[in-house]
Amino acid sequence: MPKASTMGKKARFDFSSAEDRIDAVARNAEARLRALVSDDAFQNLRDFARERLAREKRNRAIPEPGRVSFQVRLGRAKLTLEQVAALDVGVLATLLDSANGQVQIWSEGRMRGRGALLVVDGKLAVGIEEFEG
Repeated sequence: MPKASTMGKKARFDFSSAEDRIDAVARNAEARLRALVSDDAFQNLRDFARERLAREKRNRAIPEPGRVSFQVRLGRAKLTLEQVAALDVGVLATLLDSANGQVQIWSEGRMRGRGALLVVDGKLAVGIEEFEG
């Protein structure tokens, strides 16, 4: 099975060329809009866009500074509809991709790392082996 990502290695991507392209598209759109509407209407649209952007940024703010939630996934199981209908307490579902207590660490919809499932002082813990911030 192919890996979802190359963990431990950060992908190198030159964002400057993408940012330059986005800036060029934005300047082109702004010039076209200026040609279509009055200066007052253009300024009103610009003010509206800035207010909307500021509101979106506030809504996306992390509620507790420095804290991000993450999930630990032990594995996956593929079941038919009949098997799902037959699930009950005590039924075992075999995991497809779990081996030797290895887990995946997920945050914000992306796999960020891998680790090993441990028991420390009687509590489950994850020993982080690979992590991409």
